Amino acid sequence: MLQRIQTVLLLLAGSTDLLLFVLPVATVAAAGGGETRITAGENWIFSALVLVSAAASLASIGLFKNRPLQARVAYVGMYAILASAGYAAFLVFSSGPSYALGLGLLMPLLSANLSLFAVRAIRKDEDLVRSADRLR
Repeated sequence: MLQRIQTVLLLLAGSTDLLLFVLPVATVAAAGGGETRITAGENWIFSALVLVSAAASLASIGLFKNRPLQARVAYVGMYAILASAGYAAFLVFSSGPSYALGLGLLMPLLSANLSLFAVRAIRKDEDLVRSADRLR
């Protein structure tokens, strides 16, 4: 299970999803002179989307015996993290004209790419198994 590349990619995707609870997506200047950090822990919708993505990425690791289901669950994680990136962009741009983007902005894109590469590796494994079944 751990020797497969898609396991490593899905583990990295899940961990980069969880980094959104620590790394700020943006820092917004408040009206009173303070700053507000936009992280996944600050908004329940953003938090739920990130948790669904992380859970889907990490749960799909255990589905290595059923590769089509593993690919579908990895796609769910990828779509959830892209939805969370869109919602985070909505939060940043609706917060006001003064904001500074943070490192957390790159995490959903990195996670989506890792999930996509994992799905490609899962498809390659499935094709390899099917071609080996044809030879028997």
